[in-house]
Amino acid sequence: APLERVWQAITDPHEITHWFSPGAPWKLSALEVGGELNWHSAEDQIDRHVIVRVEAPYIFAYRWEPEPPEKPRTSTYMLEEENDGTRLTVRESGFELLAEEDRKPQMDGASKGYKGVLESLKEHLEAQDGN
Repeated sequence: APLERVWQAITDPHEITHWFSPGAPWKLSALEVGGELNWHSAEDQIDRHVIVRVEAPYIFAYRWEPEPPEKPRTSTYMLEEENDGTRLTVRESGFELLAEEDRKPQMDGASKGYKGVLESLKEHLEAQDGN
């Protein structure tokens, strides 16, 4: 999909709800540093995410602000045009704040989770754009 289309899909809370967490809406206060992109899970829990970087349409990053004892993590989405489409790279950081014995299981879980989420994003874009 074109760069601007992917940017919209990863920054619009209505679209994020469709590909990231069907049935659990996201809400955006403002698409700017310091704005919040919060996930309202099915259990009526709110996962708070503070936007830490916006360089439209190339870089979007937010920091998950969990309740203690959980540790915050930052998700960074990097977009670049490639072969009439868009390459999306996602980097999650903050694992270094975890206890050593918790790092690998958490990293493996995030990797597995993002694999599924990114496949869902691809399907969402293809369905929306008729490809």
